[in-house]
Amino acid sequence: MQISVIIPYYNCGDFIVDAVNSVLNQTLRPQEIIIVDDGSDQADADLLAQFEDPVHVIHLGENRGISHARNIGAQQAECEWLAFLDADDLWMPDKLSCQKQFLEAHPDVNVCHTGVEVFSGDRITSQHNDKPAWLNLKDALMIAQVLPSAMMINKSVFEAVGMFDTNTPGSSDRELTIRLLNEKQKIGFVNKILTRLRREGHGNISSKWKPKLLGHLYIFKKYFNLYRQHKLVRPYLRWTFQHASNNSTGITRGLFYCCTKIF
Repeated sequence: MQISVIIPYYNCGDFIVDAVNSVLNQTLRPQEIIIVDDGSDQADADLLAQFEDPVHVIHLGENRGISHARNIGAQQAECEWLAFLDADDLWMPDKLSCQKQFLEAHPDVNVCHTGVEVFSGDRITSQHNDKPAWLNLKDALMIAQVLPSAMMINKSVFEAVGMFDTNTPGSSDRELTIRLLNEKQKIGFVNKILTRLRREGHGNISSKWKPKLLGHLYIFKKYFNLYRQHKLVRPYLRWTFQHASNNSTGITRGLFYCCTKIF
């Protein structure tokens, strides 16, 4: 199994070395690591010059967003399998090896993901290893189960379904998951904590309420018929505004809280 690792990068110089090292230290080494610099400031872009083969850097002229950067990296990848890693996240040493074993044991599966832990500095804040062994569409419509840094996907399948939706303001990972399941792709879960998600308030998109809210509403509009089919219209809107409330403050938080009571 040959694997290309795709790392989207935007002004993330404090963490990129640790991210790359977590890939280089894998028990199963990938054939290539593609860092896509999504229009970083010059100082941050210059930091990428320190990396040598098998790391390759693509510099984009302007910031187009993380989904565009991931797609560019995937298009340039030479291997059959793609593994995405955000520039501030980390992998456990046997992450790729465990996914390889899982996929070899399930040759009809083209997508799998792993358990994750969320950390801040030296502190682990939460762990998520209780996900469905085989994700179904109804669960994916409600909750972001498959995170990019935990996912491995067959390149041809990724391209066939249209890659990441670059129009999604946020939650592009969940939108892709819904699309894969709607196209009858199986998504398997490797029941081990193999991916580490960094949450230190340094600007990652998951800490901002606005792109998250807009992303949720974009998905709701795009897949409204599926939400209606599964009787999830009200539960999804209630859940959406609850998340927006949890990630905001002051009057805005109160407004979103009131919206949860409407639904």
